[in-house]
Amino acid sequence: MTPDMHEHKIRKLAYKMIKSAYNVLEDEGQESMTAKSRKGSEIRFNKKNKAIGLIQFKHKDDISDPVSALLATRQFRKDLVDQSIFKNCSKYVKDVRLKDPEGRLIITHEFWKKELKPYLKDLEKMLVWKSSLKNVTKVDFDKVILNENKDQFDDDDKEYCVSTIETISAITEKDIDIQFRNTNQAYVYFDKSLKRYRIVIDPHDLQVDWKSSLEHEYGHVLWETSFHTFFKLIEKWIDDLIAEMKKEGLIKQ
Repeated sequence: MTPDMHEHKIRKLAYKMIKSAYNVLEDEGQESMTAKSRKGSEIRFNKKNKAIGLIQFKHKDDISDPVSALLATRQFRKDLVDQSIFKNCSKYVKDVRLKDPEGRLIITHEFWKKELKPYLKDLEKMLVWKSSLKNVTKVDFDKVILNENKDQFDDDDKEYCVSTIETISAITEKDIDIQFRNTNQAYVYFDKSLKRYRIVIDPHDLQVDWKSSLEHEYGHVLWETSFHTFFKLIEKWIDDLIAEMKKEGLIKQ
């Protein structure tokens, strides 16, 4: 194949795909752990994923790459994945369940090595993936209303959240903040400048009740989710990919 892409473009695409894959696998692993102690949380997250899956994946052609196969499987559209050339990807969603953070990284690396890396080395497929991003069905989360009790959040509930995070912080000996924002989603990140975790939840989330969101996000901290470690691994994985592609004459030197 004639080299027609520069290194920086491949690095950018590879980074996006690896990050997206890890996000899917990390969330699947975390939700499966949360479900062991809170069945209601599992029911609510499954309900959310099924509803979104019906919007994002309507035809087998929507499964256009390994990452979309992962996401579709997680969103209960394995029926479409099984009809695609990426049907082997669905097994990683199953394999990552009940895995600790180290196990999730191992599963992600297996996915990278056996599925993503070969895909990325096929430049024609990668260019198709880049253009297909424009056709991905956008989900208007404001219209996916699954949480009927979205308006029930008072001062006692807020105190419950703060008290819970204080307890988790004491158990883990980690500095953790909690913030309440109208984001219609929950997430956790590590603030490098302050060296503390920050959990953000929307008390009026339209898809999942605030308590389930809270437990999901602090679970990431409790199980020592290491996004910063993962991002260091990404650099090495991509460096290895670029070296191989140059050696095989797939990209410009």
